Amino acid sequence: MKTYFFCFLIIILFGACAQKKNIKSDYFPLEVGNEWDCRYSEYILRRSVVSTEEHDGKIFYKVEEYVAPEGKDTVLINREILFCYDDSGNVYRRINNFDSLRKEFPYYETRTRDGLCLWYKFNAIPGDCWGGDANDYLLPQYVTKYKITLLSTTASVISREKTIDSCYIFKIESLSSSQPEYYEWLAKGIGIVRRSSFLDKPGYILDTYSVNKSRE
Repeated sequence: MKTYFFCFLIIILFGACAQKKNIKSDYFPLEVGNEWDCRYSEYILRRSVVSTEEHDGKIFYKVEEYVAPEGKDTVLINREILFCYDDSGNVYRRINNFDSLRKEFPYYETRTRDGLCLWYKFNAIPGDCWGGDANDYLLPQYVTKYKITLLSTTASVISREKTIDSCYIFKIESLSSSQPEYYEWLAKGIGIVRRSSFLDKPGYILDTYSVNKSRE
């Protein structure tokens, strides 16, 4: 009887771990090598997961993001972002230079929890909002305060003449800089599929992506 109970317990634990992994990878899959190209006219927005780092006992994924005209060397935006998951699969963003900031400005230690800002909250309901400190989008050497709102979990995006359903829409606002607000659409099993400064205008739409070694 004990043997059967032990086997049953192992199966339950394994299933729970597998489910937790799936939660993490559903809407924002982070694995080194994953890459997304979103296109707006002749411009490309590229996100690439390039490496992992450990801070305060947590594993972070370093994501490089840049915007540039296709086929040209001119880069309009180039920044690095550190993301990690919590136990529910929600995504936190870490202030890149937090280790030096908290030494120079001790109040950062109490102002933020390990320099983390809840970024994508997948167990929220539309209308929920949250926020915190993170590196500025246009001037990443500075820290700014953000407010993030979940607008929908049922949106659709048309990419390469295919409709991607059940997308989350997050509205991201900077409260302490002149950076304009923007919106991001995330799709299950893919990640980012659209980014725009306006809800009613296309902006950057997913063109190609490679997730967990599968290229589309």
